[in-house]
Amino acid sequence: MSRFSMFGRNRKTSANAGGSSSASSTGFDALPDPLPGGDQTADQPGALGGSEYARRRRELLAPARSLNSLGADGLLDIPRIVVIGKQSAGKSSLVEAVTWIKVPRDAGTCTRCPMECNISTDAPQWSCTVSLRREGPSREELFSPELRNKNEVELWIRRAQAAVLCPHLPGDTFKTICREDIKALTDTESGPEVLPFTKSKVVINIYDPEGTDLSFVDLPGLIENDRTDVIKLVDDLTLEYISHSSTIILVTAPADDEMENQKAMRFAREMDPEGKRTICVVTKADMVDSGSSSKRKLWQEIFEGKADKHRLALGYYAVRLPKDDERERNITAQELQRIANQVFKDVAPWKDVGGRDRDRLGVHSLVRDLSRLLMKLLDDALPRLHEQTNKLLQLCLLQLSELPELLSDCTAEVVQRISEFSTDMQAVVYGRSEDKSFVHHSRDAYRALRWAIRRTAPDFRPFEDPGEYSDPGEPDCQNDDDAHADRMDRKYAIDTDDMIRRRTVALAKSGDDAIGLSDVRDVIKRCTGWEILPYVPYEANVQLIKTFVKRWSDPSQNCFERVRCIVDEVLGEKVNQHFGRFPLLKQGIAVIVRHQMDEHVTRSVKKLAEVLRREEPPYWTQNGHHLGATLEQWLTHYRSVRDQRDAYKPTPAHARGYEVEAVRALRLIPAYRQVTAIDLPRLLHLANRQDEANWDDELKVMAGVRSYFQVAYKRVTDVVPNTIQRDLVEDFVSALQGRLLEKLEIGSADATQRLQKLLAEDPSIAQTRVDLQDRRRKLQEIRRHLENFRV
Repeated sequence: MSRFSMFGRNRKTSANAGGSSSASSTGFDALPDPLPGGDQTADQPGALGGSEYARRRRELLAPARSLNSLGADGLLDIPRIVVIGKQSAGKSSLVEAVTWIKVPRDAGTCTRCPMECNISTDAPQWSCTVSLRREGPSREELFSPELRNKNEVELWIRRAQAAVLCPHLPGDTFKTICREDIKALTDTESGPEVLPFTKSKVVINIYDPEGTDLSFVDLPGLIENDRTDVIKLVDDLTLEYISHSSTIILVTAPADDEMENQKAMRFAREMDPEGKRTICVVTKADMVDSGSSSKRKLWQEIFEGKADKHRLALGYYAVRLPKDDERERNITAQELQRIANQVFKDVAPWKDVGGRDRDRLGVHSLVRDLSRLLMKLLDDALPRLHEQTNKLLQLCLLQLSELPELLSDCTAEVVQRISEFSTDMQAVVYGRSEDKSFVHHSRDAYRALRWAIRRTAPDFRPFEDPGEYSDPGEPDCQNDDDAHADRMDRKYAIDTDDMIRRRTVALAKSGDDAIGLSDVRDVIKRCTGWEILPYVPYEANVQLIKTFVKRWSDPSQNCFERVRCIVDEVLGEKVNQHFGRFPLLKQGIAVIVRHQMDEHVTRSVKKLAEVLRREEPPYWTQNGHHLGATLEQWLTHYRSVRDQRDAYKPTPAHARGYEVEAVRALRLIPAYRQVTAIDLPRLLHLANRQDEANWDDELKVMAGVRSYFQVAYKRVTDVVPNTIQRDLVEDFVSALQGRLLEKLEIGSADATQRLQKLLAEDPSIAQTRVDLQDRRRKLQEIRRHLENFRV
């Protein structure tokens, strides 16, 4: 069966494209014959995905995509297309024209990491995801959600690039930030941790039923004017990528510049001296200097393969890409195609290009031929990749087999480590270890609970309409209690600022939840049944107490979860400290510990719920002395405030002069020489005492409920932490050793054999063993993918 070049010509005519007959040995200049009925619509935009030929293309690209996502590109020489060019060479415009998405554009260098673009037509509708592949042979990690709107892609690409340029920050930091924040965070002047460039990739997976199956890597633009070290970084990155023998080098060269000025082409010549795997895409085809006939003639000779100095086996393409104003207007693909066709029809030298060379004018032709070429390379490479993977895996297995044997007495080693681990965890939890951070962080969690419960205190105000009065404050007993808690926080809390913030929030009173005398009277009315009047029904107190007790569940659950996270963190550290030498043993211990923790969490949650249920009606306390003393203090406070209520009402400016005159007049009377403006309401409104009797029941209810809160609040902020500490934390660590020995079945007949596998490490070669095991796992997974692939 005859074979055709990717340009649709046979080998005898390939020299017209700047190639030679020997180029066919590289495998870059030929494609299999199209399948019957295949690619009949290859010249129609949007119709490349529906043929049998396109189906084969998808099947061939699928294993390469899977291998790359596993990090195989760091182990194997997988065929790929790499796009290089200098800044402002139209590289970004070309990527946009091929993918039909917008990519970041800024003044200067906007791409600072490799960007892998994978286009698949195997999808019912358009979608896109952005992933990260960190430097080295690492797995791909999904970064963005599935995107259905093309306008969202550019921002997610910026975020992903920021994530790999700032490895010192968690990746989630960048998933919600705006463009301005990205620019600030990735500014290399903001700190030494920010990388100017990185080898880590941003991977863009596009699913477009109207596209063409294709995969390529877009590299940062080559820099001419910058710091020497920065220029070298980009140069080295480019040379490293295009040095692989299976890489197609796609050079972008603007038509308005001389070919000799193209640094990217010099690099391509250096890595591909025979020009067998290099393609040049002439961008800005409509900007050829109309006044320079010699430049137009040279471009025509280069394009038609007549300039020996610039001959490439895979030839040249010319494209007319959208301009800025056209991108802003979002003109259609059909309109862009019409404009490009008009350029190639009217503008020299493209209008003079004849024969089959005209088939290499336009983005669509470039995409079509690149997809064919990549398909052929992948088809040819699959047997080689399989063989290479098997050789690497055999070498890895041989190196693992040559490592020294593991410890002889595995049982004693495991038992000792479990004992030390359990003892260490108990010392941490009970505060006997040198490092008290667990205790400190736990106490901070319990302090936070105290302020959260304190925040639920009912905001009683002894006024008919609290909205007309300012906050009357609280009695000295309550202020002293809060001040003491604040002093202890400032002295002992780990995160003092957090405690101060929590205290401020807890004690702040917006007035929105204020409960006035009229509100309390309404409650009493609703709860009054067949009681012998004028007694206040017990149910009125119950209803008011419920308003704050029902708010204690969430803070208690939050405290529980916070302490559980603290325990989890310590567990992770201690498991790694005592078992990290042996990865398999560490994994097994971690699973057992996790299951045990889950069981204790389930039981402890129920016990915590039971503790909170004990705060439900009927409400009572054994601490009657404290309740009574507190009630008297709050009642005195409320009555005093009520007696001087006008002092808490904003005074108009014109009335302040009258107050001064009234105080001055009263002080002339010997009995009132110490009088102040605060005393005026009591002296001038004698009806207050009668009024006090009218609201006496309500004031007593306020004082009773508020004093009960004080007693119950102190109780629950002791009982909840005690329940968490005893039932979750201490019971958990007390049972650790027994559970681990039981689950590992130390005394079973096959214990020695099993423990030898768990202790798969030796101190002198620990890192080598871990690296080889990881390499073996990755190669086995790569081999499975290759074996499962069938054309």
